[in-house]
Amino acid sequence: SMSGQDRPSGVVFEALDAPIEKAVQAQCKGGFLFITDQSENDFGLAGFGGGNYHGLDYPIFHMDIRENAKLRSEQFLRKSSERL
Repeated sequence: SMSGQDRPSGVVFEALDAPIEKAVQAQCKGGFLFITDQSENDFGLAGFGGGNYHGLDYPIFHMDIRENAKLRSEQFLRKSSERL
């Protein structure tokens, strides 16, 4: 059985701020991804930091992931139309 209540909590989400361009530098070293320290910005002020940003994979790289998905989709559609 599940616990908890299934009713509105009254939480209202505000609009997101615009993405921050070029806020993070990243580099792979020995199979690990290292990024610039985020302790002094919004991520760090929200309680993330200490060098482990695994919980922020998507928030930090959202726009990069989005752009990659767009490019892959465009390439797939182009290749599909070439086969017709």
